[in-house]
Amino acid sequence: MTTESDALVSQLNITARKLQNRLNELLKPLNLTANNYYFILKIDTKEPLTQDQLYKRIYLSHSNVTRRLDQLIQLGLVQKNA
Repeated sequence: MTTESDALVSQLNITARKLQNRLNELLKPLNLTANNYYFILKIDTKEPLTQDQLYKRIYLSHSNVTRRLDQLIQLGLVQKNA
């Protein structure tokens, strides 16, 4: 990688972290984080979504998806049907 590419990657990383921190600040009153908010954006409100379909949309491990879904369920933002 060139020095220019390294500098660009570094700036993108810094910008992404700043954006995530700002979003976390804005979501704090709702007891949400940027990561949990991302889940909400990926859940389709028009059709039911299985947990397996969500894994495929988000590309995270099953345990991470399950843990975050449990947090959203406890907040009353997501409903899990049997």
